[in-house]
Amino acid sequence: MLMTAMLSFLSLSSNAQTDRIPVADGAFSNGADFTSNGWTVSNGATPNHSWVVSTGHALAAPFAGNAAYIANSGTTYAYTPANNSNVFFWRDVTVPAGETSMGLSFNWNQQGENSYDIWQVFVAPTTITPAGNNTHPGLGTSNVPTPITGATYVGNGAVATGIQTFSGSIPTSFAGTTFRLIFSWKNETGGTQPPAAIDNI
Repeated sequence: MLMTAMLSFLSLSSNAQTDRIPVADGAFSNGADFTSNGWTVSNGATPNHSWVVSTGHALAAPFAGNAAYIANSGTTYAYTPANNSNVFFWRDVTVPAGETSMGLSFNWNQQGENSYDIWQVFVAPTTITPAGNNTHPGLGTSNVPTPITGATYVGNGAVATGIQTFSGSIPTSFAGTTFRLIFSWKNETGGTQPPAAIDNI
C-alpha cells in the first residue's frame, strides 16, 4: 500500500516518492468548497445530487474535518435514488517523464448499489471537461460516462460497510504529462444510504 503521513496521490521513482497532490488539498482542509482545495466541480441541475465539501458527513477517522461527499439537500450526506445523476469533481495533476509507478489512494465510504450507484475515478487528458447531468450512464463499474468520453478508468466503489481505503495505479502512459484526475458519482432508482464520501486523496 502506498502511504505517506496521509493517504495521497503519489509518484514513485528510484525509491523516492513525491506527493503530486498537496496533503491539505487531498484532505479538503483548506476551506469548505472545492475551489479552496484546488478542485473543480460540476453538478447537475436541481433536483439532483451534488458533490459538496463539508464536515456534514459525520464519519469517523480517518475522515476528519471536511471531506467531499454526495448531498441531496444542502450539505446533508444522503441521496434520493429516484433522482438520476452523474456528477463530477476533478483537478489537473502533473507528473514528470520517466515515472514507472504512479499510485493513487484515498479513503471512501459508500453503500449505494453495486454497479448502479457508485463512485468511480478516472484519468483523462486536460481537454476533457466533465459536465454533471441528471442522467444515469448505465450499469457497470468500468464504463466511461459520455461526458468524459476518452477518459481511462482507474477504480470504483461498491456496497461496503464502514470506511474503506482505495489503493490503485495510474497508467504509466500518463507519465510526463499533465492529466485530469476525475471523481464521478452515478445513481439511478434503487440503492441504500449513504452515497459516496471521499477524503485524504
